[in-house]
Amino acid sequence: MKIIDSRSGLFLNVGQTLSYHGGESLTLLQVRPGILSAKALVRLVHKDYTRPGDPLTTTESWTPLIVRYMHPHFRWQRVAFVPS
Repeated sequence: MKIIDSRSGLFLNVGQTLSYHGGESLTLLQVRPGILSAKALVRLVHKDYTRPGDPLTTTESWTPLIVRYMHPHFRWQRVAFVPS
């Protein structure tokens, strides 16, 4: 299964970190693939807009992946998109 970041369109491997503007980042820690669904353990470093000064905060969570077989660019391949 290919894992693709929805925001940037880049392919991700387990352990890889993608950096965004403002110090925000996404790290793919683990993937649990299924036949029609999948989920990923991701570490997000993002701005916390609920606090004064918008400090960066880190969270780890299991995120459902959007799995597609018929995406126009990856026909007949199983791809999963990380909703970033």
